[in-house]
Parts: sequence; structure tokens; C-alpha cells
Amino acid sequence: MNFITYNKVLKDKSMTNYQKSLLILSLILIVLQGIIVSVIGLNRNPWGDEGHFVETINEFGKNPFFIQITNYKEVTPPLVFVIYAFWGKIFGFEIYILRILSLVIAYLTYLLFHKLLYDFFNNSKIAILVTLFFAINPYMMGFSIFVYTDMLAILFLLLCCIAIYHSNSTLLAISGALTLLCRQYMVFVLVAAFIFFLLKYFLRKNRVLLEMILTSTIALIPIVILFIIWKGFAPRLGRELWIIRNVSVFNLNSITLYICLIPVYLFPIVILRWNYFYSDRKLMITSFFASFLYWLFPVMPSRVTVEQMGIHTVGLFHKLMFRILGFRLWDQIPFFVLFFFGLPVILFIIRDIYRKLKFKEIDYLFFLNLSVLSFLFLMQLSYQVWEKYFLPIIPILAIRILMIKKGINNNSTQLGKASIKHF
Repeated sequence: MNFITYNKVLKDKSMTNYQKSLLILSLILIVLQGIIVSVIGLNRNPWGDEGHFVETINEFGKNPFFIQITNYKEVTPPLVFVIYAFWGKIFGFEIYILRILSLVIAYLTYLLFHKLLYDFFNNSKIAILVTLFFAINPYMMGFSIFVYTDMLAILFLLLCCIAIYHSNSTLLAISGALTLLCRQYMVFVLVAAFIFFLLKYFLRKNRVLLEMILTSTIALIPIVILFIIWKGFAPRLGRELWIIRNVSVFNLNSITLYICLIPVYLFPIVILRWNYFYSDRKLMITSFFASFLYWLFPVMPSRVTVEQMGIHTVGLFHKLMFRILGFRLWDQIPFFVLFFFGLPVILFIIRDIYRKLKFKEIDYLFFLNLSVLSFLFLMQLSYQVWEKYFLPIIPILAIRILMIKKGINNNSTQLGKASIKHF
């Protein structure tokens, strides 16, 4: 498509603003993914966990799916391996061919995020820029080419958010089930959805709301069936290989880490709304005193990470801090500072939940608030603490922070110019 043709398409009145926005984003994403492929290469050696993921996919390719899902050497659910194995049976199991599917999944994920953003803001610039900001995250760039389980889970998570926004019970049941069949911890979004629709149903006895309550529960059925088959939360072989015995299942250090990551991985978005967090005297004073709790639960890798992988950091940013500062003690100081600056965002969300409950305003912003808190609480049950686990909450936090407008959180009856769907 040359420039003249492209410009003509954009000016075509038959195209909606959303379609124009989608077209622009699509072209940018193609260029971005082309750069990623050129720099990294489709046929390079496996990166990190990619090696054993590819091995598992090959095992799924050799054996019938319904037999293989009963026991395999991973702790994540089987859907990602099934989809990649199905792709492999059609096109081949060479690593570069599997990575092409990763590129397709990433592309679709970004288009879905763009759709969710456009539904909210009805603004092409916001939808495109925020989607690209998400796409250039170092982890997301890695997920977009390497064979990992995270990108597909995020794709279905975004479908869940769209289903909840549009009150589509069928889409919620399907996307919710598929999300959990990719990663167990994604249940946080269904927990938030269940509470959201239940509270809303108490205010408005609506059949649609009742359907949404039921489907947010029905979505759990497939993964629960697998738990029964596995006699645990993961396949037996996976538990024996990856989970160390006598590891605490309630890890408060995870809350500390994910609060620290808010001003890191959402930095420009937090800065855009800085005055709502850092100009609020009550929030800052509360955050100052609460920040010293960091030293009770400092950022540190889990025993699984240290003993099985020999890794003493929790992700890319932690590794950067460790390399810059050089000593284990010193890398805690920037995390303490980040914890202090992340706390006002979480305290703002908690206060907003209280205000919305007080004024009986159970809107989509309330669901986003619940999702953040649900994520923080449920991630304490994970046996590992990883920066990359923060990625699924970034789109939700990005929308929630950007939705802070003058009057929205101070007056329960005003939602500004944003298009918030009320059921």
C-alpha cells in the first residue's frame, strides 16, 4: 500500500474512526514486529524457559491431547501447549515456525487492547499510544516472538475485560475458561467479576447481571476438572519438577514487589495523573508511614527461583538494579523508594472502592479497582515471585489511572466524557 492509497483509505468516509485507528495501529505493529524479528531472529537458540516449553509442545504433538493433558512436566495448564502443538502438526515443530504463531498471538493481543481502550476513551490517539506503550514493554516484546505461555493468557484476559464491559455472558464464559486454561493465577479477573456483578445485582435485580454472576462461576469448571484429574493445582510431573516442598504458599513479598513495579512499568501513565496521587497530602502521609512495612517483606526471589534456576533476581528491572548497584543490600533502597511511590496508587484505589460503595456506584471503574486488589491478594498464593507476572495487570491499571479525571472520583455521579457502560 503506497502513501497515496493509504491516505485515500484514511479519508474514505465509509471508514469509522475506530477502523482508521485500527488500521494505523496495525501498520505500526507490523513494522514493530518486523524490527523485533530482524533484531532477535526467528531461528535463534531457545531463550530461558522457552526450551522446556518447546519440549512440552513436542510431547503434545506426539501424543493424543486428551491423554497428554493428564500429566506433563509443567505447572501451567495445557491450552497453550495444545494450541502450539496443533499449529505444529499443520506447519511443523521447528522453533522458528512455532515463533511465527507467537507473533500472530501478540498481534491479536494488541488489537484487543486497542479495542478495549477505544471503547473507553473513544479516542484514537489514546488507544494507539497506550497500546504501543504496552507493546514496547521489554517482556511483551519477548512474549511476542518467543514461545511462552503468557501472551495467550493476556489475550484471553483482555477478552474477559471486553466481555465484562459489554455485559456479554457468553463471551465471558468462554474467555474466562480459556484464560484459566492458560494460567491459573488469571482467576483474579473472574473473582473481581463475580464480586462486581454480585454487588451490582443487589442494587439492581437484573437478569443480565444474574447471568454474568453465573457465567463468571461457570468459567471455572474446565480448570476445576483438570485439578480433579491432576489431584492438585498442576500436573503431578510438573509439581515434582518445579515446586519445592515446604515453600510458603502465602508470600507477602509478592505484594511488595508488584506495588514497586507500578511506578516502573507504568511510569509515563502515572506521571500523567501524578497530581491525583502525589499532591494528595493524606495519601502521601499514609504512604510514608506504610512504606516502612517494606522492610518486613522486601523484594526477594523465591526459593524455587534460587535453588532450581540459580537466579537471584526477580526479573529484568531487579537485574538492572543489581548490576548498577552491585551489592544485594543496596538494591533494596531503590525498591523501598519505588514502594513509597507505588503505595499512593493502591491507596487511591482502595479509597475509591470505599467511596463507590458509599454512594452505591458499582460501575466499570469499580470492577477495575477490584481487579487490582484481587490480583495483589491472590498472587500471594503463588510459589514464585516474578516481575513478568505483573504484565497482565498493566492494561487494567493503565485504563484505571487514565480514567482519573477531575470530578470522576470526587463526585460519584460524574464520569466525565469517558464512555463508561452502566448495566
